[in-house]
Amino acid sequence: MRSLKTYFYFLLLLLGFNGHAQNQDKSLNSSYVLTSVSSVIPSGSPRYTLGYLYEFNSRWQIGLEFGYGTYAFLGSDSRKRKGIENDYKLVEWRPRINYILDTSSKIKPYVSSEFFYINQKDKFINDTESLRNSRYINNGLENDGMVTFYDSANFSRIKYGVNFNIGFLWEIWKKIGLNYNLGLGIRNRNIQYSNITNPSMEPRPDSDSLVTPLHLLETGNQLGANFSFNIKLFYRLN
Repeated sequence: MRSLKTYFYFLLLLLGFNGHAQNQDKSLNSSYVLTSVSSVIPSGSPRYTLGYLYEFNSRWQIGLEFGYGTYAFLGSDSRKRKGIENDYKLVEWRPRINYILDTSSKIKPYVSSEFFYINQKDKFINDTESLRNSRYINNGLENDGMVTFYDSANFSRIKYGVNFNIGFLWEIWKKIGLNYNLGLGIRNRNIQYSNITNPSMEPRPDSDSLVTPLHLLETGNQLGANFSFNIKLFYRLN
């Protein structure tokens, strides 16, 4: 929560800076408030997002986006029945800089670079509904390559990296529009499990039949490519 408050205060600082800039020259700079449509779709890491994008001139924009999610906040009947609706928490932040490719078009295409950081906590239980019932231990640990089955376990995921994006801002109606964004980059992901109840280990099978996505199973640091696609609604403030 402390980090979330820090990001919130920084967003207020950006808004204050934007107000000062507008007083200096209202004809040059636009600013936008954005929220993601795709991030609230039911998934393993849902959250609500709020972002701010400031236009320095006709070519350059800088922005900051926050994401926050809990199942108590988002709602989850299945988790409530199992008594773990309060175990999921996610904090995300994404600063970015955009370069507008065509300033004359109503649809503004751009390229951008974006840093992202995600911190997720959760609790998994062994049940037929979620099918989350195992994890892999790797990265040269004592039980490298073994699969650990459990009744319940606490889950932690920290992911950070850089994306290079292409996208566009499309103002559809009276300052309201859509922001489409497609990105490819590099990320580091660290997965940890703790407080494991009734663990049992087996060798990893040659053909995996486990339903849980591998990115929730493999522990330790994993460096790799990162793909992103996002659809956001925006409102232009000026």
